[in-house]
Amino acid sequence: MRGKTGNAINLQNLESNNPGNRMRAKTAENSRGVHRGDDFQGGGFHRRTEIEVPYNAAWRGGFLRVSWTRRRWIVAVAAVVSLGIVAYFVESERRRRLNEQPTLLGKSTEEAVEGPAELAARFSDPARFHEFCLKINEKYLAMNARYKASQHRRKQRTKQVDDAGKAIVDEELLALVDFPDGQERVRPISLTDRLTNKTITADSALQKDISSNRKAWVYAFSPEAKWDDFQYEFSGVEMVAGAPAVKVSYKPNPPFGLRIAGTVWADAETGQPIKFAGKLHQPSGTVNKYEVTANYGIAENGKLQLRRSEIEAAGGFLLITRRYLITIDFDEYQAAK
Repeated sequence: MRGKTGNAINLQNLESNNPGNRMRAKTAENSRGVHRGDDFQGGGFHRRTEIEVPYNAAWRGGFLRVSWTRRRWIVAVAAVVSLGIVAYFVESERRRRLNEQPTLLGKSTEEAVEGPAELAARFSDPARFHEFCLKINEKYLAMNARYKASQHRRKQRTKQVDDAGKAIVDEELLALVDFPDGQERVRPISLTDRLTNKTITADSALQKDISSNRKAWVYAFSPEAKWDDFQYEFSGVEMVAGAPAVKVSYKPNPPFGLRIAGTVWADAETGQPIKFAGKLHQPSGTVNKYEVTANYGIAENGKLQLRRSEIEAAGGFLLITRRYLITIDFDEYQAAK
């Protein structure tokens, strides 16, 4: 087609340069998912950056591409969460089975016999009870000082047992123990495998494990404890070995850490400790259980000393549990050499 000037007119260019046609073309393109960015503003065209809009197939393809990346993160997070949940239930079941097993403190069949009612009434008075606790503390500190100032023979039998309580490893260590410069020194005399009754001459994995996992437990009435670290409670009067003994129960104040909660039976007149039973107040980490008993009596040096202690300890995580039963006898107290 030619115009009045005789110049040829390209209809295709004319249509594309028509603002109305251009806007219609843009609308059609938008419906297909692409906005070219050419806008008609104030009679002119302005070039803009091409963008994708959220209501077309092109955007959906982009979403799928982004979604796949996110999906991989979601799968990874879900896997970690799932493993955490499984681990939680496995660990809970392991601890439940451990707690259902007979414990050291629950094995006592000795029936408590109440002591004189007048003694119970006397120590129910807070002032008298506090005074009695101070007397116990004095006796414990003196006994501890004698213990570290002398040497003794220690016979320690250690069993590692399974869930049924059957010994997997059973060893007896006989050693001389003293405290040069206040530090415990253990000098082995013999080590015996009680399952075979043979002397162990090689290094013992059990003894290494016990030694490396020893903790600095904190008891009330000990040199390592402060008075305000614990709360003390009068728990009655009982007959022990034919004599009245005052029961003093204590539990730690926070932070609990490695503090022990327990009960001391002490002579009602002298405040001398007779026996003790306690456990770790708040097990944490891989330490699931620690229970201990102690008995005191006259030793070879004529003084009241620690004579016997029993310990049950257990720990582990998920599918691994280690449980130990330890019995220690203390004798031949004498001046350190």
